[in-house]
Amino acid sequence: MTVGGEAELTCARCGAGGVSTFEHRHTFRYGSGDAAADLTVDLPVRRCGKCGFEFLDRESEEIKLDAICKHLGVLSPSGTGRTGPRGVPGQVRPCPGKMEQTKGTPGTPG
Repeated sequence: MTVGGEAELTCARCGAGGVSTFEHRHTFRYGSGDAAADLTVDLPVRRCGKCGFEFLDRESEEIKLDAICKHLGVLSPSGTGRTGPRGVPGQVRPCPGKMEQTKGTPGTPG
């Protein structure tokens, strides 16, 4: 079912519609050792109106990947990171489109 031209979100646990979205500021560590960086993003967290389950979906993963690509100074798959290192346009290389394993609890916003 679509609402306003967009597919209605359904709960990842119970399958019900009526899923709402709220923003959550999330900091995650990318890399390891001295090269590790803490990156902060605002993620859309989904909440089921029927069972109360909160979850992250593909959109959140894409936002995290965009932040990683921006940090690396490479073009993100979504095309939002159009500047290279030090913000210079045109000095970009494609992001590999694969996220490195990050520390944190999968499926939780914080």
